[in-house]
Order: sequence, then C-alpha cells, then structure tokens
Amino acid sequence: MKRIVLAVAMLLTTVGVTRARASSIDLMSSLSGFDVANRTGTSCDGFEIDLSGVSPNEVFHTFRNPDFGAPSVSANGSDTKVVYKGHKTDPDTVEHFGVSLSSPASNATYRWKSGSSDCGGASSDVAFPHEAEALSGDTVNSDIRNDSPDGKPVWVQRRVLNANRGVSLEELQTDNPVYTDSSEVDSSPEKLDPNETLSHDDSLDPQDKVESIVETTDVYADDNGQPGALIGTMLHATVLSSSSTSACSNNLASLKISPKRGKGGAVRPRGVVRLTSAAPSGGEVILLSSDTPSAASVPTTLTIPSGSKIGKFQVTTHPVSEAETVDIKATCGSIDRETPLTLTK
Repeated sequence: MKRIVLAVAMLLTTVGVTRARASSIDLMSSLSGFDVANRTGTSCDGFEIDLSGVSPNEVFHTFRNPDFGAPSVSANGSDTKVVYKGHKTDPDTVEHFGVSLSSPASNATYRWKSGSSDCGGASSDVAFPHEAEALSGDTVNSDIRNDSPDGKPVWVQRRVLNANRGVSLEELQTDNPVYTDSSEVDSSPEKLDPNETLSHDDSLDPQDKVESIVETTDVYADDNGQPGALIGTMLHATVLSSSSTSACSNNLASLKISPKRGKGGAVRPRGVVRLTSAAPSGGEVILLSSDTPSAASVPTTLTIPSGSKIGKFQVTTHPVSEAETVDIKATCGSIDRETPLTLTK
C-alpha cells in the first residue's frame, strides 16, 4: 500500500469534549490528525470534513499540506466544512489530514471527493467511529461509538500516552513517538457493532503535571466477523491545564514577533501577546499556532498570569531551502491575531 503523509491538524470532528470545573484539571482544547485510506476503488482529488455545531472561527489551525496545500474552511449553515482539493489520490493510498478546534464539534462526517461530487458513490463516506470525552473529577472518560454511515461493524484497537508537555498537531502521526511509544488499551482489535460504545477511563494525578493525553485508534473494516482492511488511524490529543486557569474569552488585543525576519535555524524570535484586560484569577490561556511548523514552531498554548496583560513565548525556527514567510497566530475565543515571520536560507 502506498502511503503519502499529508498532515493538517484538526480537532477531529468525531470528537466531542465536555468540560467540568469541579476538578483540579480542565480540558482546554483538542488536536487531532488521522490517516485515512482511499477505499472507494477509484482515484479521488479531494477530501471533505463536515463539522457539526462548529463555526469557521473555531478552527484555529490547519496544516499546510505540501500536496493539497491549505484546506478551505467555510460555513455550511450552522456547521463548518473543511475541504482539501487538487491532488490525485489513487485507490488504497493513505493520506493524513487534520484540524485544530477551540470548541468541540458535536459530530463529523468524512468523505472522499472528485471535484464537487462524492468520489466512488456511497463508498465515498469514511466509517470512522465517533469519539467523545468528558472530565469527571481528575479522570478523563473517553467513549468511542460506531456511528458508521453504512451500518456495519468496525474493529478498533486503542492506544494512549500521557505527556507532560503540550503536544503539537503535527506530531499526531503514526511514525511519531506519540504513537510508537504509547501503551496499548486493547491488546488486539475489538469488534464495535453499530451503535455500540467502548469506554476507557484515564485517571490523572495533578502532581504528575500531565499537559496532553494522546489517544490513538486504529480502525478496521469487518471481514466476515474478523478484522479486515485498515480504514484509518485516528490520533487525538487533549490539551489539559489547571482548572483554576481560564480559557481565553475574546480578550486579545495584539500579537507581535521580534525580530520579524532572519535566517531559518539561526534567528530566535520572541512573541508577545497583549490582552485587552488583565487576566483573571488563575490566569488565561491563549492558543498558539504556526501555519508552517517545519519552518517555525510555537508552543500549543500560552498561559498569561493572573493580573497581567502580557505573555511571551519563544518561536523555534528551522533551516529552510528558500525564503519562506510563516504566519504565526494567537487565538482567544472568537478573536484571532496573526503576524508574519520571514525566514531566509
């Protein structure tokens, strides 16, 4: 099977996240990437993700794909549509997609496209199960349910890794240590019948300072009651923080980078975020992203201390083969601020 890595970071729209404030830990945001095989039996040139209950401004980061480029993000009624297009994907080729959301989607559908039409007819739909997470005390409850559009069983095999740092969307790939170093939840694939749910609880000790939970699920088609062909792999990271810290709510004044130009791998820019008003008790969390992390990467989040209006972060640059402009973005609720960083060879 040919495999092309094509990453976009995304909060998988199969993922719903419920926050609870009665805990010493809180779920702040989610990042997901996923490998998906083209099982339509024909070549397709696009892929579409429909996110229910999400507006376009809640998609705070997408990965610039070298083949498809950046996806388009647009409103579709009260939902949001993320579309990759313009690259031929042959049958059985595996592609990697993704998006980051600041608020959870209630549901999602995924399908291969050929131009503006579904590719392969009914087989265009991808039978990924629905994932949902909730916080109960200091335990993260994760459910996975088979809402397959074809009403057939699937097989799933889950893994989990707890990290004491913020995991980036670009790390959510099957050749990355967040997958290869994770621990098995299922020793072998488990059958998941239509409308059936599997649950997994992850109890956390706040003293361990876990900042990300990475959960991955390999999804297989059913082949006469046995695991069949791989449909794809879902990789989901939940970003955690102390529950005394507040998620930012439309309190973002500006974002600046200095210096704004330099040699990739040598220049070390510093980012400065300013709030409109002082951060509340416990601090305020800003979501950060780079549209080209291979050239310039940033932390996933920035916490501005209580009473302060300013937060600073480091931008890590990498060597580039030619001059490249990278957009660095800060997100606070529905407010985004972007600034360019130009890197030279």
